[in-house]
Amino acid sequence: MPDLKIIGVTGSYGKTSTKHYLNRILSEHFDVMMTPGSYNTTMV
Repeated sequence: MPDLKIIGVTGSYGKTSTKHYLNRILSEHFDVMMTPGSYNTTMV
């Protein structure tokens, strides 16, 4: 799939919310896939 674009969201806070916002916005014009669930690390 040579035209496949991948967007990675990194940071300490707000990754899952940002992932959902991007999915909603980009799905208006593109076919999108979003990872299910949240992959948060535990805070120490």
